[in-house]
Amino acid sequence: MTTFIGSLFIFMDVLLYAKLNYCIEIDFCVPVRLDHKHLEIHTIRQTEERKNDQLVVFKITAFSQEFYLNLLPDSTFIAPNIPPHSGSLASNSSAATDLSHCFYSGDVNADQESYAALSLCKGLQGAFSYQGMEYFINQLSNERVRRTHVIRRRGRDRDSSGNSTTNRCGVGPGLTQSISGLGRSKRFASIPRFVEVLVVADESMAKFHGDDLKHYLLTLMSVAAKLYKHPSIMNYINIVVVGFMVISEAEKGPKVSTNAALTLRSFCSWQKHLNKYNDKHPEYWDTAILFTKQDLCGATTCDTLGMADVGTMCDPKRSCSVIEDDGLPSAFTTAHELGHVFNMPHDNVNACKEVFGKLKDNHMMSPTLIQIDRANPWSVCSAAIITDFLDRGHGDCLLDQPQKLLALPESLPGTNYSLHRQCELAFGTGSKPCPYMQHCSKLWCTGKARGQLVCQTRHFPWADGTSCGNSKLCFRGVCTDKNNTNKTKVSVTDVKRLA
Repeated sequence: MTTFIGSLFIFMDVLLYAKLNYCIEIDFCVPVRLDHKHLEIHTIRQTEERKNDQLVVFKITAFSQEFYLNLLPDSTFIAPNIPPHSGSLASNSSAATDLSHCFYSGDVNADQESYAALSLCKGLQGAFSYQGMEYFINQLSNERVRRTHVIRRRGRDRDSSGNSTTNRCGVGPGLTQSISGLGRSKRFASIPRFVEVLVVADESMAKFHGDDLKHYLLTLMSVAAKLYKHPSIMNYINIVVVGFMVISEAEKGPKVSTNAALTLRSFCSWQKHLNKYNDKHPEYWDTAILFTKQDLCGATTCDTLGMADVGTMCDPKRSCSVIEDDGLPSAFTTAHELGHVFNMPHDNVNACKEVFGKLKDNHMMSPTLIQIDRANPWSVCSAAIITDFLDRGHGDCLLDQPQKLLALPESLPGTNYSLHRQCELAFGTGSKPCPYMQHCSKLWCTGKARGQLVCQTRHFPWADGTSCGNSKLCFRGVCTDKNNTNKTKVSVTDVKRLA
């Protein structure tokens, strides 16, 4: 195991898009906020939560289903009172902190295997997962239908042979070391870990997202934070945003280029010089994430969506990631790349196969990341690797609880981002939803190829919470009744790019 863990440190992950066959459904709805008098018995856990004055319940009807989203304020992934960083790089802490009231999380229809993560600002915006399907919801931007939300639900198609058709990561299944020796004399998985994160956006992000930049990125982080709280990871991991920076061209920030590897190196070096030297310092971060609209390229293709060094958590020089913003599914890219920083390999490496056999391709560390198993988003191999990594002392910098937090959104992404806006986030200004597409399962948007108007997809569903019909919302790629909603955190589906 020691040999295997050590060897993982030298591997670099390159997240690629996958040219998958997807099916996406779209529906529309008007979310209805319910007070306690109108709550049905089956919609919430009535013991404590019904008595909680902070409980917010939304009924969403979509895809011929009713979803009841049982939500409670959840800004635990945002550190409060973040002080501005020195120099010209402002953290915009006050603006970010003001968003802390936006974010909620919870469940759907009182299903313990469901989850929801949304921002309630600007309508409902975020994602939720229910019965194995992912949903994205956001409010339409059209003033004439200002209460109408669009929901996307994603489903996965197969190729003619019945097999999924993807490989989105540049790291191949070449690891052969055994991980059979996972036994430990000590067990520390129950100790809470707090991953203090610096979120950085470059000039391209500021230009594209404008005033919504902070809210958008915190929405992505809230989804990633929710994924790390799932029991299947077998560890108590808290993702906490402790800093937020926007870099302008005039400032001496990291050199961002199409070369993903060089961009990562530049960013890692840049953030190290900004970070404090003492982990106990309130402005210290354990890992940094750069978001950019720059088209990142790997060694042979420009299909790269993210890059991070493997097993570098708590290493001040290398604990960092670079994410190409690809719309709301970038939340999954973020969680995936953080997994590599936590030393997790792809589920298809030989080391995982030797111990656990062939794993399904529906977990967070799958090289394809097509459709996440909401009941078990993390594979047994990922859980075993991160546990061993932490037990061996590689995550000791995560033991201190952040003194200052930034609040993250808790509403579903689709409640804040209309279907039209989701297309623009994925394909650029002017892109619109294609007509006649199936609700929720896959987002198809207009674009141009060789001067012709075409429909294109990045193989992810509509954002959870997107309206998909009368009183219906997308959830886990399925158009369901808005009544079938529970407490959820902003979830996003896959991170794929269309060829």
